[in-house]
Amino acid sequence: MRKLVSIIVPYKNESESQFSVVLSSINDQVGIEFSQVEVKLICDGGYKLKDIYIFNIFDNIKIKYYYNRQSKGPGFSR
Repeated sequence: MRKLVSIIVPYKNESESQFSVVLSSINDQVGIEFSQVEVKLICDGGYKLKDIYIFNIFDNIKIKYYYNRQSKGPGFSR
């Protein structure tokens, strides 16, 4: 099924614990059909997440992770 909404989160040096706060906020939204939503975490040349599987606790959010080796700015990530 094709997703209707993509939430793009560009970042550079945030840790897994900081993303837990962001994803928890998205997960707690009311009135959203999560089968229509995907979240894209896009790294801009900074800290590479070591364990993205910790985000499996958010079982109703489809999370995709992208890592760019070179910093190209948040505009490129968006």
